[in-house]
Amino acid sequence: MLACRFFRTDEGLLTGFELSGHVNGGSKGENLICAGATTLAQTCVSSVAFLLGRDAVVEKGDSGFLRFLLKGEPDTQTDLLLRSMVVGLQYLEKAGGKPGIRIEYASGGKIDGS
Repeated sequence: MLACRFFRTDEGLLTGFELSGHVNGGSKGENLICAGATTLAQTCVSSVAFLLGRDAVVEKGDSGFLRFLLKGEPDTQTDLLLRSMVVGLQYLEKAGGKPGIRIEYASGGKIDGS
């Protein structure tokens, strides 16, 4: 199961995410759902940095682990990019034809300072 936890403020603005796990149905490097999810996540991280000029903490680890946490105050543009990642993950899950991506939400995820 591929799990993606999105962090949000009390006001509902998304501030980051944590992606981990693997979708069954192919060996590492051959699973299109995992490859698609990774591409969505990397594109979101890059877009926040290059298009919006926002700072963030990015951590990568084994088994597809990726954590992205926005530095400073959240804004509607960053929120929109993160929400587009949610839409993409939902589409991937439907296209995969079976449950394989779990999307959940948690409070927090913002790092003070910019």
